[in-house]
Amino acid sequence: MAYLRISGYHATAAGEVKSRLASLRTSDSTRMMIDQIVELVREQSEGLEVGQSYPASTEILESLIGKGKQMQFQNRCNSRTDAIPEQLPELHKNACGNECRG
Repeated sequence: MAYLRISGYHATAAGEVKSRLASLRTSDSTRMMIDQIVELVREQSEGLEVGQSYPASTEILESLIGKGKQMQFQNRCNSRTDAIPEQLPELHKNACGNECRG
């Protein structure tokens, strides 16, 4: 799912993934698996408008959490991980140049 790692979840992600996997639909089992993948991507992308995206990689989320902890340390705030989620949209925007829904 290299495409999602690069592009993230966005308004047209499910269609893009479906298109990229179309040539692999060679048996009942692969069709079922691809349909499940496309449905998952559709669910994760639900509500996002064109131009908005969410990271689809845990590596990106882990990096954003690390950046958030660094920011908290630099600002002499406590470094609790549970304070990070509210900062993720702004961190993602700064890191990726994309708008996130909040």
